[in-house]
Amino acid sequence: VSDALVVRGLPKSALLTPGIPALTTVDEAVMTHALIARLSSSSSSSKAPALEPRDAGSADAAGSAFVPRDVVVVTSEYHEARAAHLFGRALGHCTGLGVSLRRVHAVPDGRTSDLDDAAMRMRREHEVRALRMLRTEPNGPWLTFLQQHGGGAENGTRCVRRARTRQAS
Repeated sequence: VSDALVVRGLPKSALLTPGIPALTTVDEAVMTHALIARLSSSSSSSKAPALEPRDAGSADAAGSAFVPRDVVVVTSEYHEARAAHLFGRALGHCTGLGVSLRRVHAVPDGRTSDLDDAAMRMRREHEVRALRMLRTEPNGPWLTFLQQHGGGAENGTRCVRRARTRQAS
């Protein structure tokens, strides 16, 4: 997806590199929450206002020099609904971050994948099942995150505004 963004004109400097070393979307959402919490804590302890550049020597290991106020998640089209759910919950107002998920931006599947139609259909079916499981029977790291941030097995969705989604053209 990052290559597709650069091809469409996004400066490479706008990407978080080397990225978040996650294995799953749950990892990405939870790690994004932790990164923003760490940046916010560092910013508040140094009394630096959000979105103001910090001293170059104080940038965190991920290279960020500011605390975002909102986040845009860019993902594959087939993955859009699950990403919106996870990041919406991980960055929702009930987590206390003071950050919002502005939107989930979906890159059409044909631009991010070389999968044939059958494989893409299997991916989409997997996404439907995975999202249902996250909403109805969260487990593992996701359940732990929800329990630590005002949710639980019922997922606490009442405290999260749904992220807008927009497909790339």
